[in-house]
Amino acid sequence: MKFSVLVPTFQRPDMLRDALNSIAHQSALDSIAEVIVSENSADDSSSSVCNEFPSLPIRYVLQNDPVPVLKHFSTLVDYAVCDHIAWIADDDMWGRQHLSNAARALETTNAIASFASTVCVSDSYRRTNGGQGPILNSFSPNCEYRDLQVWTTKDFLVESLCKVPQNTWSMVAQREILQKALQATSNVTAPWDADRIQLACLSTFGDVVVNSEVSLFYRTHTSMVTHDLAKNRLNRSVEKNNTLKIVEYAKQHDIDIVTECMKLLDRLSVFDRQSYLHYSLRGALDVLPFRGERSQRLMIRRKIRNQVRNMIQKIVGYT
Repeated sequence: MKFSVLVPTFQRPDMLRDALNSIAHQSALDSIAEVIVSENSADDSSSSVCNEFPSLPIRYVLQNDPVPVLKHFSTLVDYAVCDHIAWIADDDMWGRQHLSNAARALETTNAIASFASTVCVSDSYRRTNGGQGPILNSFSPNCEYRDLQVWTTKDFLVESLCKVPQNTWSMVAQREILQKALQATSNVTAPWDADRIQLACLSTFGDVVVNSEVSLFYRTHTSMVTHDLAKNRLNRSVEKNNTLKIVEYAKQHDIDIVTECMKLLDRLSVFDRQSYLHYSLRGALDVLPFRGERSQRLMIRRKIRNQVRNMIQKIVGYT
C-alpha cells in the first residue's frame, strides 16, 4: 500500500521541521510515494526546511495567492496521486508506526479510512494529555481491549452527534472517498466544527477503523482559545446546524440517531454521563433532548461545584 502524505502549512517552518522529521522516521518509509507540502502564503521559508529532508519524496507547492483554510485542505487531496492519503498538520508529529499501523488496519478490515489514537502536546508545558476526550465507545461495559475497533456508519454518526469523535489529522483514507466527502460538504466554509461534519459525511460511505495505539502527537497552543470560541453565538449556531445535518445523514441510512445515542448515554453512570456531556459541544446539545431534567441537574451540580471550588481557592490565596 502506497501513500500520498499531505502537509498543509502556513509560515511555521520550525514546527514543519518536526512534522517532516516524524515522517522521515516512519518504519514503513518505503510506503510513502510522495509528500506534498503546501505553503499557504507567499513566504517560501518552508522551502528551505523541505530541502533538509532529501530522503523524502517532497513535492513543494507555494500558494502565492493564499486560499481559505478549508479550500487549502481540499486542494491538497486533488494534488495527490496515490489511492490512499495521510494527513499531518505542520505542527503535529507521527509516531514511528503510524503508517504501518494504518496499512495493517485498512488491509485487515477493508475499511475506507483509519484513525489513530491521539495525545495532545502542549507547546507551553511540554507535556502530553488525553486527545479527543471520552467517546461513547470508550465506556465499554466489559472493559474489553481491542487493538482495532471497526465503526459502522451508525457508530460514527452517533459518536459525531455531540462532538468530534476522532482527530482529522490522525486519518488515513481512500482518496476517492475523501474527495466525495469533501465535495458533499463543499458548502462548509467556516473552519469551526468543519471537521465534525466532514468526517460524519465520510462515514456514510463505509466502515472506518480506529487503532487503539497512539501514533499522533497533536500540538496545542496557548493561543488556542477553544473555550472562548465555543461561547461565540455564531459558532454555537454552526454547531446546531451541523448536528441537524448529521441527523439528516442518519435518516438517509434509516438510523434513529438520537434514540441510539440516548440508549448509550442511559447505560452510563452519572459520572461518565457528566464527563461525556462536559466534552460535548454546547451548540450540539442545544438542539437535542440531552438537556432534560437529569442533564439539567448534572449541569447545575457542576456549576455549584465549580463555584465552591473557586471560593475555596480565593480563601486559601490561590489564583
